[in-house]
Amino acid sequence: MKPDEEFYVGYLAKSPAATGRFTRRVVAGLIAGALAVGAGFAVVLPFYGEGIFEYGHPKVYRGTVVCAGVPRLSAGEVDYLLVGPGKHGAPLEVCAAEGKVVAVEATRIARDGGEVLEVVPGSVKADGAGALGAGVGGTALGEFTLRGEIVDPKCYFGVMNPGEGRLHRACAILCLRGGITPVLVVRDQAGHEIHVALRVPAGEAAGLLARVAEPVEVTGVVRREGRWLVMGTDLERVRAVASR
Repeated sequence: MKPDEEFYVGYLAKSPAATGRFTRRVVAGLIAGALAVGAGFAVVLPFYGEGIFEYGHPKVYRGTVVCAGVPRLSAGEVDYLLVGPGKHGAPLEVCAAEGKVVAVEATRIARDGGEVLEVVPGSVKADGAGALGAGVGGTALGEFTLRGEIVDPKCYFGVMNPGEGRLHRACAILCLRGGITPVLVVRDQAGHEIHVALRVPAGEAAGLLARVAEPVEVTGVVRREGRWLVMGTDLERVRAVASR
């Protein structure tokens, strides 16, 4: 070792000047590189939307339970699709109160105008002081063929991000198998979305799972039920299409 050569022992409080300068340059380079990589990912990776999941903060919601079509809570200006905890549909007690005004404890999930409530089991209580929501009943809009992707609304609207595409396929299948209402996400050329809840015959629900997370065309009669669009269809009218 040369007399003027620096020697640094790791347990000393301060490193020699040259060693310190080298260390600072390396650390600065690593930080700059990490920021550049992060910025590159932000530009290159797709944006999956701003979902909301108020996890750990359930609130009490009031409205009319409607289960004809899809389980939902009609609360006037807002119409909530109802699901249960985990990968399950709305608890049985929900539809047992169909047509009644209730107060229910639930966690809100929302994205792009789609509203979902994760109902706390055992929390559905009659609320005679309430008023019927605007979403009771429905209006037929006609038969349409729509192109989009079948998702599970619980994950798509906020619980997972991304909650769509092949990355989410296995999770979506489990959620829909558990009784969560399937939703067809349709986008126009400008990227604007509409959400159409799908209603299929009970015996065909399992067959629908094969079409999850891939481009499909679905033909059926669309109804406006409250603030939701609901399409009645069957497996023969759900067709895979080539992605663009």
